[in-house]
Amino acid sequence: GMAAPGEVTAEMRERQKRDPAQWTTTIRQWLDMMKFCMEQPAYKERKSAKHFVNMYDITDMLIIPWTKGTGCGAAVLMSREKAHHAQLMLSHAWAEDAEECLEAVENFVKDQNIDEEATIWFCCFANYQAQDEFGPT
Repeated sequence: GMAAPGEVTAEMRERQKRDPAQWTTTIRQWLDMMKFCMEQPAYKERKSAKHFVNMYDITDMLIIPWTKGTGCGAAVLMSREKAHHAQLMLSHAWAEDAEECLEAVENFVKDQNIDEEATIWFCCFANYQAQDEFGPT
């Protein structure tokens, strides 16, 4: 899981400021994070209200509250002090259905026989979304 605010180190904050190519998670961490988001009550309520949830919703409802005040994006909080350069970059539309995004990534990983320990860069999780005085914007 993600590092709690009290577990965030100076090294993690510094990585978030200096090296965007290392704001990564493994594919397994990304898949687990997406599924964890989909289990949250806020996600389920939004899906019930509008029949789908997009990455704007996930970022506003979940990522920002989870990362606010840490100075680190979700990816750095998940990878903690294990800094790895991205092997893949996931490009997506923020307004897409999050479940379709998850399914597309799962299918791509399977079809291309990509190791789930490969590191990926995904903007919603990589960038520090809280836009407060604690981290880069």
